[in-house]
Amino acid sequence: MTADRRRFIARNYTANATADLRAMRGTPIVLVLGGHDINVDVADTEKTCRALLPHNTLQVRRVPDATHSLLKHDTKDSEIRLTPTALFAPRALFADGALDGQRHFLERLGSGTGRGPESS
Repeated sequence: MTADRRRFIARNYTANATADLRAMRGTPIVLVLGGHDINVDVADTEKTCRALLPHNTLQVRRVPDATHSLLKHDTKDSEIRLTPTALFAPRALFADGALDGQRHFLERLGSGTGRGPESS
């Protein structure tokens, strides 16, 4: 484990967003979960959000190839690919579907329908 990873864990291991989620009740939310997220337990996060938030305001999107930051797993873990991609094609950093899903959710909010596309 790297020193940065240890510091991250030490700062965040007791973090609990339950009160924040309860305060968001009634607000349309898209929960985007990366299949390669090493920072949170995605199954537990989804379960908690579904328990605390009304089903008609919560949309869950899973992005199998994404990391916690929604970057492509293989790009994030490659120093050779990461920097050139970030400089010359920054949108290509993100896993397929990560940005489109958020755009569609926001478009639906802007159209007044309230909720994004159906949960996946």
